[in-house]
Amino acid sequence: MAIPEVLRNRDFDLYWGGVVFSQIGTRGAVAANLYQVYQLTGSTAQVGLVGLAQAVALLVLSPVGGIYADRLDRRRLLQVTQGVALLVSAALAAITLAGAATVWSVVVSSLLATAAATFDQPARQAQIPAFVAPRPAGVAGGGGATPRGGGPGCGFGGGGRGGRRPGPAGRGAGPATTRR
Repeated sequence: MAIPEVLRNRDFDLYWGGVVFSQIGTRGAVAANLYQVYQLTGSTAQVGLVGLAQAVALLVLSPVGGIYADRLDRRRLLQVTQGVALLVSAALAAITLAGAATVWSVVVSSLLATAAATFDQPARQAQIPAFVAPRPAGVAGGGGATPRGGGPGCGFGGGGRGGRRPGPAGRGAGPATTRR
């Protein structure tokens, strides 16, 4: 079985390693936030406030995060969102070590970290095509799955190419099946 081209790409390997470590940190922070609220209050209902803060950030900012990922420099957006996540975690750690942590400091921390993630994830997913060498249009536009969950043949997403289908020379030649 041949190894896919993207897995032989050094840049993709570095990217993927960074994603793995970033996600381990993110998931660890979420678990620590939940545990911290429980330790502070002993109340599972107040632990639910962390989930509520995350849900609010996701529902309100997810559409905006995708728009910014399409319009801004993705590399810079990833740097900023990772920096925000680091600062939020460091601030909560400092507050906790000072003995001043409250439920609301943890809830606000979760809200801000999730807000950063709503911009981080679409930018991260949109970066993947940059690691794959261009292919002939017949292969690239074959309707396969894309990082956005659909393909040109699926009727949505536009194949992750800014809403354009690849044309004869691999450039956008016409509108995707739907507009975003």
